[in-house]
Amino acid sequence: MLVEHTTDKAVLASLLNNYRLVVHPLPLSSARDYVLTFKSGKQFTTSQVEDYQYWTIRLANAAHDALAVEILRLLCLQALMHLAGGRYMASLARQFVEKALLFTYDQ
Repeated sequence: MLVEHTTDKAVLASLLNNYRLVVHPLPLSSARDYVLTFKSGKQFTTSQVEDYQYWTIRLANAAHDALAVEILRLLCLQALMHLAGGRYMASLARQFVEKALLFTYDQ
């Protein structure tokens, strides 16, 4: 059985929730005071902007490999959770009683 719906029709049919999208842009810091710690214990100092650019480039370069893209998306999300936006997103998540999808983006 194949059923086709537009997003609006699926919401009206109660197949999808009617989510409200709220964007909270947050600037990333260009100061090189963001310390990354690897599993080995080694530390690396960078900026939030450079870290975001690193993950953006890695994701763009892996666009031909679906598995790599999925893994990199998870790693990128994990990296975002450590940035200021990630901390802000976590504080926003605690404010919601119902299910919500939260995204962060720097521009």
